[in-house]
Amino acid sequence: EKGVERRAMEPVEDIVRRVVERIAVGDDQQIAVLLNNLGAVPPMEMDLIANQVLSSSIGRRTKVLLGPAHVMTSLQMNGFSLSVLPLTDHWKDLLLQPVDPTSWPRAVEVPAPPAPLPLPDLPDTFRFDPSG
Repeated sequence: EKGVERRAMEPVEDIVRRVVERIAVGDDQQIAVLLNNLGAVPPMEMDLIANQVLSSSIGRRTKVLLGPAHVMTSLQMNGFSLSVLPLTDHWKDLLLQPVDPTSWPRAVEVPAPPAPLPLPDLPDTFRFDPSG
C-alpha cells in the first residue's frame, strides 16, 4: 500500500505539521488521538512524534491519547498514522475503560500543560564579585 504520500527524510516538526493540517476538526472541538506505528518506526521516534503531535495545533484539544502503538501495521512499513475522533463525554468514558486484549493500547487522559513558572533574576540568585 502506497499510503497518502512518500517523501524524503524531513524534520519531525514538518512531518507532523503537514499531517495535522490535513485533519478537519472544529477549532473548539475536544478530540481523542490514536497514534499508530505502521510497523518499522523505532519507539524513540514514535515518542518524538507523539510529543510533536501534543505540541501541535491539535495538542491543546487532545484530551485522550491512544498510543503510540502498533495498532494496524505491516511488516517493516516505515511511517505512522494519526486518527482523530471528536470527543464527547460518552466517548471519553468508553475510551478510558480497561480492555482485555493486550495488543490494544491503553488510552490515557492528556493533562493540561503546566503553567510556566517565573524565573528569578539571576543577579539576585547568585551573588558574585566580578573579576577585575
